[in-house]
Amino acid sequence: MKPMKLVSEKLGEIRYDESEVITFPEGLLGFPGERHFILVDHQVESPFKWLQCVDDSSLSFVVINPVLVKPDYRIEIDRNDLTLLENADPRHIAIWTLVSLSPDQPERSSTNLLGPLAVNQKTRLGKQLVLDPSKHDLQYPIFHKTG
Repeated sequence: MKPMKLVSEKLGEIRYDESEVITFPEGLLGFPGERHFILVDHQVESPFKWLQCVDDSSLSFVVINPVLVKPDYRIEIDRNDLTLLENADPRHIAIWTLVSLSPDQPERSSTNLLGPLAVNQKTRLGKQLVLDPSKHDLQYPIFHKTG
């Protein structure tokens, strides 16, 4: 295990271990050349995390476990994607979705259920999936009005 450090434009100095790096061999949609990321806690007890690129300190995304937003969210990972993830046991795959936060209008904040990130927690390999748009929303609301 090798301790590492980076200075993120949004998060400041981050210390992490080399074993925490998630490698996306195909990159992320729109960012095919950026392949190495770490998950960083947003705040204590916050459901959000930062997906911080370790190759480009200016690139980071807010992510969330989609089940916290949509408890019945389920996906199937096709055989090719499972192969890329080194045939991970489904119990070892973590799913994250990218978040678009709207601080001034929280009711407009959403998460992308159509393009989740699947991460093999044992090998630290990841893949951004592209799901069926007839079954999953590109902009699923995070906050729902009550009352």
